[in-house]
Amino acid sequence: MEKIIASDKPSCAMDNRNRHDKSVRLSKRNGPFKGVYHVPDHIKYIDDKTFFRSDDLEHVFLNYDLLSIGDSAFEGCTELWSIRIPENVIHLGESCFEDCYGLMDVRFCNQIKELPKDAFRNCGQLEKIVLPDTITKIGSSCFEGCGFKIITLPTNLKEIGDYCFSDCDKLTSIQLPSTLTKIGVHAFDGCISLKEITIPDGVKELPRYCFARCTSLTSIKLLSSVAFEDCPKVN
Repeated sequence: MEKIIASDKPSCAMDNRNRHDKSVRLSKRNGPFKGVYHVPDHIKYIDDKTFFRSDDLEHVFLNYDLLSIGDSAFEGCTELWSIRIPENVIHLGESCFEDCYGLMDVRFCNQIKELPKDAFRNCGQLEKIVLPDTITKIGSSCFEGCGFKIITLPTNLKEIGDYCFSDCDKLTSIQLPSTLTKIGVHAFDGCISLKEITIPDGVKELPRYCFARCTSLTSIKLLSSVAFEDCPKVN
């Protein structure tokens, strides 16, 4: 089997060279999209709103050479139930899977570093998602209103955006990684099933309403002792 080395993979330079070439782009004009759709092998870019509100789209096979998924590319695809992000994807647009109410399973095979705002907002049936450890930032409202009970966050995550997990009313457990330094406002607002949370040492400030309306929350553990220095009776 031929060994694939790093230089064989797409680069940002390739992205800049070919991004205006219509022959490697998929857009809404290539539709309508229904049932099961296979993205052609030559496509490298899925344009903004390409599959927007394609109500009859059930499953999409994304090709290996795909580099970018545009803003709102699959927004409102209510019958889409599963998606696998190929390993060469280096960009996800805002709201790319927002309002995909039937989406239940998302798998990342790539090394993406950031999830954009509203990416999976209102995916109420989303129960399973595997995030790569390369992700360092999750944008605002990225998972707002999602349906998972447990989610494993990337081990290198540094920032959770505003409203990121707000109204995830089925979420019972989440482990914040030791690398985390910032939690946004309202980040876990309305997580009514969340029972306990441990704040890593790197988080020096908890913003307003980040755990508002967490009506089942009974335990908050702060790993940083700086705020309570010289308080010998505090456990």
